[in-house]
Formats: sequence, C-alpha cells, structure tokens
Amino acid sequence: MSPDVDRGATTCCLFMLGLMAILFGAMAYFLPPHMDPVFDTLFIALIISGILMIVFGITLIPSSNRARRKVRSIYEIAAVRKEVTITEISSETGLDYEFVRKVITDSIIYGRLHGYLEDDLFVRDTGARQRYPSRQKGLFEASD
Repeated sequence: MSPDVDRGATTCCLFMLGLMAILFGAMAYFLPPHMDPVFDTLFIALIISGILMIVFGITLIPSSNRARRKVRSIYEIAAVRKEVTITEISSETGLDYEFVRKVITDSIIYGRLHGYLEDDLFVRDTGARQRYPSRQKGLFEASD
C-alpha cells in the first residue's frame, strides 16, 4: 500500500514496542537486586525510550486517520461506478493524480478492488468469480 496508509501499522507497532520496552525496563529495574549503576541507567533509558515510542505513536494517529479517509474516498467512487477515469476520481476527491493511480493499482494487485486499468480508465469487474480455480476441487467434490 502507499506510504501514507502504512502509518496505521507504524502506529500500532510503536505502541506495542513502547509498551514492551516500558514493561521490560521496569521489570529489569525493579525486580533484581541493584548491583551496577550502568545497568540501572540502561534500564531507565529503556523505560524512557518506551515512553517516547508511545508518544510518537500517539502523534501519528491523526495523520493515519487522514490517510485512511483519502483512500476510503477513492474506494467509494471506484467501487460504485462500473467505469471511471482516474482524472474524475482525482478531481472529485481533490487528491493528486499519481496518488489515486497508485492506490487503485495497489488495490487491484492486493485484491481490494476487482477490475482493471486501461490507461486512465478503471473498469470494475462485475462478473461472478469462481470459488476455486478449474484445476482445484471444492471440499466436498469428488476428485477424478
């Protein structure tokens, strides 16, 4: 997916890593007996870095929500119409032409939109798809 949309995954990873860093730093600092000030300093640094990761993850939430709204507006237009040009989607959403083209191309590749691109035109596939490819049988069908 586009780099703007991957911020949601980055936010989630930062939260998880931050929580783990705080947890491990606190366990290492408070549980064993304190023997060396160097290790105590490292564990405190681990706790502080965990807090910073969580704060940075919180600051990414608004931008990831904006990016999702942009992509959702593209999906809404492309999924409703049988044929639509990328220029029309770009003018209706107010987004850059190349960004819209990249989102639609990625969505076709990853199976979120069914259809194909012909130059500037996106044509939605409305035909029914087979559940299994012709060489593969269903769960309850007898094989030849």
